[in-house]
Amino acid sequence: MEKPIAIQHNTIKHETVQTVNARELHAFLEVNSNFRDWIKNRIKEYNFR
Repeated sequence: MEKPIAIQHNTIKHETVQTVNARELHAFLEVNSNFRDWIKNRIKEYNFR
């Protein structure tokens, strides 16, 4: 059984939100692409800034 991803609470623009470590998420999801390409594509796909 894999260890669950740690959920943290952070403040973004004066609002508390739940966040996870992107590298941990990438490993947990067992993504085939390397992290750099995967995160770059997620940022583009979801319009993160």
